[in-house]
Formats: sequence, C-alpha cells, structure tokens
Amino acid sequence: MEREVYVLHRVEGRTIDEIGERLFCPTEEAEALFFAALRGLHERIYGRKN
Repeated sequence: MEREVYVLHRVEGRTIDEIGERLFCPTEEAEALFFAALRGLHERIYGRKN
C-alpha cells in the first residue's frame, strides 16, 4: 500500500487528497503511508541508524 501511495503521488502527480479518495481511506492515512514509504526508501538507501 505504501508503494502504491508513493507511485500515485510522485510518479502520477496526484495529491494526497486524491489518493485518499481513490484508495477509500482518510487523507491522514494516505499521508502517513506516503511518509512511511519515504522512510523505507531512506533506510534502504542510507541504511538504518542505531
């Protein structure tokens, strides 16, 4: 789900509100999923900090 939100926002250029409507979830949840995807990418690129 995080990946889908990331692709919709960054690749397709949809807003967080549009994504929430499309996935039938609150805007806050869509935003949280987007930031979780960013956090996951950051960890994969830069590694985890202890």
